[in-house]
Amino acid sequence: MAECARGAAVGHRHVIYVSGNTGVGAGIVVDGALLAGRSGYAGEVGHMKMNPAGHRCRCGARGCWESEIGATAVLRRAGRRASDVRAGVARVLSDAQAGDAKASQAVRETGQWMGRGAANLINIFNPDLLVFGGRFRNVYLGSRGGRHT
Repeated sequence: MAECARGAAVGHRHVIYVSGNTGVGAGIVVDGALLAGRSGYAGEVGHMKMNPAGHRCRCGARGCWESEIGATAVLRRAGRRASDVRAGVARVLSDAQAGDAKASQAVRETGQWMGRGAANLINIFNPDLLVFGGRFRNVYLGSRGGRHT
């Protein structure tokens, strides 16, 4: 709702805000109100099944969107390990911007999976706007050749 009040979604009444680090979640705004679902857990979009042959998700399923775009996926694609996952992803983004081929490929592949999941959400909810927030903003921009700052 903050994105609708003060961010990129000002003036929009149908918005999806996707954010996360290891996990992936979304705030889904329909006609200006947050969609909460029956138990308040609407927006667990990280568990959309995206890749049947994909990696096992921390939920136990295989091929969740989270296992394709989460921080551990970025690090896995780049062939990196990090005790501080956020710092590790920031380093991959920085290395990609500096021209590191493996880091660049990891960011591109992650961005492709981000786009596939975003297309699903857009087709299902028909929002005015979908916003990638937090780390996802930088990964998606990086996958399109944009700045990572």
